[in-house]
Amino acid sequence: MVEQTTISKKNLKKIWVPLMASKEFTNVELGESHVYDVSQLVGKVIDANLSMLTGDPKKQNFKVIFKVKEIKENKGATEIMGYEIVKAYSRRLTKMSKGKIDETKNLKTKDNVKVILKILALSKHKPQNAVLTAVRKKMDEDVKEFVKNSNYQELIDAIISFRLQKDLQKDLKKIYPLSYLVVKTFKKIE
Repeated sequence: MVEQTTISKKNLKKIWVPLMASKEFTNVELGESHVYDVSQLVGKVIDANLSMLTGDPKKQNFKVIFKVKEIKENKGATEIMGYEIVKAYSRRLTKMSKGKIDETKNLKTKDNVKVILKILALSKHKPQNAVLTAVRKKMDEDVKEFVKNSNYQELIDAIISFRLQKDLQKDLKKIYPLSYLVVKTFKKIE
């Protein structure tokens, strides 16, 4: 009969391990995690407010999702796995608008990383259905083209800096003036 050996948690002490943001945010500290063993951190998911990472209070309604990919020098090194808008902010925006386009796209970047993009476009007035269809079609073409020609890192940079949203809104303005366009959710599919 084989004896099972168990390690008593009473004899082990938890340690605090700092979690560092990815290089897009100059490896700023996201926080600390309290674990028995540093290797337990690999795969841990943590989110952080974008305004805290960038120092810009205008970005307080967005959060970035990180995943610990490895341990370096007793610190958890992370990578960006996603980005999303705070739900209360999304509801507030939707409440104020009359016309709404909510699109979800499963796409592949130039370096074959699969991503999900959810884009929300809002207008102050209710446009005709033909106009909404034209806006949706143009948005679909532009997003597919941008993601296809960008690698994963470029896509993250474009979304976090709001460059993608501004370019899309400028292109769609030719069809119908949108009051607001935002990437509601961005996720990397593993």
